[in-house]
Amino acid sequence: MSGGQRPFVAHLTLYQILEETQRGTLDITAWLDWFLRCLATAMFESEQLIQSVVQTFLATAFPNVWIVRPNLTKRSE
Repeated sequence: MSGGQRPFVAHLTLYQILEETQRGTLDITAWLDWFLRCLATAMFESEQLIQSVVQTFLATAFPNVWIVRPNLTKRSE
């Protein structure tokens, strides 16, 4: 599955590869190639998503931890 290929298209490709494998010499090389490409694409896209979430967190939520807040527990004299 190439980057940008949608699951429906990948699903159709899977059925085509399985059909060719069953009718041919039962060589699963094409299926393994397809599967590993799908796996690599999923891992790459997951990594991109996680990086985006982490960057958003670091840009918005994390800096608030370091804001100096006045000590409200001391009484004024």
